Order: sequence, then C-alpha cells, then structure tokens
Amino acid sequence: MTDQAAVAAFKEGGTDPLTVATKQGTKDGRIPIEASSLERLEEAEANAFEQTRGGGAYAGKWTGRWGKWQIGQIMLSMPNAFAKMGLTAGLVLSVVSGLISAYTIVLLVHLYEERKRRLILSDKWYGEKGASKSITQYHEVITFLCGRFLGAVTIFFVMLNVFGISVAQVIACSSDAYYWRTSLSKRTWALVFGAILQVSIFVPTLRHTRVINILGLVGTTYTVWWLVIAAAASGRGVQLPEATAGPKSLQLFYTGFGVLLVAYGGHNISFEVMDGMNVPKKYRWVGFVSFLYIFTLTVPHSTAVQLIYPKNNAKYGNVYGALPHTWGMNISIFLMILHQICAFIYYNAPLFYLWEKMWGIHEKSLWLRIPSRLPITLLCWLVGIAFPFYGTLNSVIGALCGPVVAFAMPAFAFNITYWNRKARQEVALSPFRWMIKYFGWNVIFAFNWFIIGVYVVNGTGFALVYSIKTFVQAVHQYKFFAECYQC
Repeated sequence: MTDQAAVAAFKEGGTDPLTVATKQGTKDGRIPIEASSLERLEEAEANAFEQTRGGGAYAGKWTGRWGKWQIGQIMLSMPNAFAKMGLTAGLVLSVVSGLISAYTIVLLVHLYEERKRRLILSDKWYGEKGASKSITQYHEVITFLCGRFLGAVTIFFVMLNVFGISVAQVIACSSDAYYWRTSLSKRTWALVFGAILQVSIFVPTLRHTRVINILGLVGTTYTVWWLVIAAAASGRGVQLPEATAGPKSLQLFYTGFGVLLVAYGGHNISFEVMDGMNVPKKYRWVGFVSFLYIFTLTVPHSTAVQLIYPKNNAKYGNVYGALPHTWGMNISIFLMILHQICAFIYYNAPLFYLWEKMWGIHEKSLWLRIPSRLPITLLCWLVGIAFPFYGTLNSVIGALCGPVVAFAMPAFAFNITYWNRKARQEVALSPFRWMIKYFGWNVIFAFNWFIIGVYVVNGTGFALVYSIKTFVQAVHQYKFFAECYQC
C-alpha cells in the first residue's frame, strides 16, 4: 500500500525546496533545485515495500540494477566488429559511446521522474490499491512529455529494436549450439531453440526473472575471460601488422560500428526496469557503473582475439568460429545459451506489454494474457530461421534503432521537455548540478544537440546504409532460410 501521508505531503508541497523554488523562481533558471519531495516520496514507497513485501511496480532491486545491461549475444559479435572497424577505432568508439550511453541513461531517468511527478499531481499515477499495475514504457514517457508524433516515432524504433534483438537471440542460440555439435545444421538448431524459447510467454513480468538474470551475468563474465585466456595461452603470439590494421573499407567500418551501437545502445527497456526498482531515481547512478561492467564484456576479449586470431576473427560473425574447439568453449556455450534465453525473455517483455495494452488486457489475469503473446514469439522464431545472418543482423538492428533509441531520442526529449524556463524551475530531479551552477542549462542543451547530430548522421545515416548493403549481399549469397550460415 502506498504511503498516503507521503503522497499528500508531496502534492501539498509545504516547505519543500521544490515548491519554494517554483514559487520564488530562480535567477536565469541556472540555480539547481536542491531536492524534491518526489525523492522522499519514493523513499517512503520503498520503505512500504520492505514492510509489506508487495507493492505493484516496486519490486526487484537486482532486476532494476543489472537486467537491462546484460548484453549477451552481442559480445560474441564484438570481436568481429573490432576486425571490421580496426582495433584502434574499436577501442576509442567503445569508450566514447559507452560514456555517452551512460549520460543518456541519466536523461531518461529525469524524463521518467518528470512524468511521474506530473501524474502524481494530477491524481493519475496511483491505482485504487496503491502503486499502479500498469508498467511504464519508453513511448508512454515520450508521448506524455513531447506529444503523440514523437511518441509514435518512439514506438516504431523501440519495438523494432527489441523485436530485432529478440530474433537475434534465436539466431545466437542456434549458432552457439552448432559450435558445440556440428552434426546438426544451424537451421536445425534454430528450430529446436525457437521451440524452447516459447516458454517466455509464461513469465508474468521482469520482476520474476532475478535468479536467471544473475546466472546470465555469470555466463557473460566467464565467457569474456575464457576467451582472453584461450587467446593468450594459444602460443600464437600477436599477429602484427594484420591485427592492428585499419578498416579495409567504409562498408566494413560502418557495419562494425552498427554492431557496437547494439552493445552500448540497449535503452529499450529502461523504463520497465525503473518501474521494477524500489527507488527508480537510483537508476541514474547505474549508468556509469554499468558502462564499466559492459566495457569488460566488450573490449578485453575483442582485443585479445583480434590480436591473436585476426584472420579467423574477420571471417566469423560469432567468435566461437575463430577459436579451436575445447572443453572451455563448451562450458561457455552452455552458459551463453542460458543467458540468451534470459535475454529473449527480457527483450520480448516490452512487446508483450504493448501488445496487451493494445488489446486492453494488460492488467487482466496472466492466463488471459499468455495466449495473446504467442504470435510475437512465433514471429521471432520464423524471422530467426529465415534470416540467420549472425553479426550482420546485429549491425542492421544497431544502425537502424540504436542511434535513435539510445542517443538521439533521450537527448531530444530532454531538450524539448526542459526548454521552457518554468519546466526547468519545476524539474523533478536536479540534473548535473555543477554544470548548471557554473555554465547554465545551455551547455546541457548544446551537448545534447551535438549527440543527436553525430549519432543520427553516422549511425542512422552511414552505418544503416552500409549495414543494409551487407545484409542484402548475405541474402544473395546464402538465400532465405539458409541451412548453415558461415559453417
């Protein structure tokens, strides 16, 4: 049950710094608000949850902190992406894109809290029994703050992105399993795992996946460091100058860049995860910590494999194809398949929620919702079998959706939301206190426009064109429903 006293205090204001700042105004909009009653309200909600072990959308700290940042199958494509971009460019762009990705997560947290603040003030946030049963989604926040047009654009890109990543899990499972047992083709393995992944329709929400979430983290961590050790212990030595050569063409460079955008651009289910946290505002601190963790899941093994196995690395979209088969690889394959099953559940969740809301059954019984989810998982299965182009598909997904969902849209929506001075004075959370204090809001706005320009031009522009070109070439070479891609 929601703390009604805390809700009343929030709405009434009193001596809260937020209300005082709103009434008195701030000089040029440059002085940050020290704290808001929304933050104290969330703390009260968290305390209520701890006491009752209930409470709608506030369960699951582990899910909130780490679920979104599991990059899974994309880490198996990253070494090949480094080979395409060149080792130096791959390292630099990983650092830059990772830091900017952490920054845009902070922007999304502010947008989430801003919508929540306004809905509480208008008595539309809480349900009859306390916390709302409806799960917040990316497009709902953008629609509420920026209008229906941007909301529709967001729905298109977010849902296309999570659908593409879900399809990639089917392909990844079949590709991984093939390197365990080559007696079956990748298409046969895709049929097997596509059937297994249908169990995802029985998972109610992301709050029910904490255990497999932790197991997935074990799988990614083991795989990365096994690849580093396996490459270093191969006795081959660093293969210079081939290992450190630059990209051979713009097409290869931007195809590799598209894969990188998937690794650092998975903001699709940020709001669903925030809803799953006891105190959603704390999600803003997860960004940088998560960047450090993702950096260990993308850079060390990509660098090691590129230095030791540059020829094989450039040939195979799945890193398992670049290294000799060992028992250590088998363990990695089993753990990664478990992880990819978990990821399939995570990335299908936004599709399930939107689909249920479209049919008006999102808040109904689970047994009514389960059958409605089946067409989504079946379509993922079909597309995964039809287009088994591992690595190339990741590049198309990253180039088409990553720049918009993870970089451009958070920056643009933030600028639109707080462009008005009154909105800046009433901001739910105080963003970037030191920047506002010394430089003003204009620095944040200018940096956001810079992010939009760079990632739309290079991501949605060049990377998308070259990734689609590579995808079309793969279709011509291997045809639809290919039995064994890169076998």
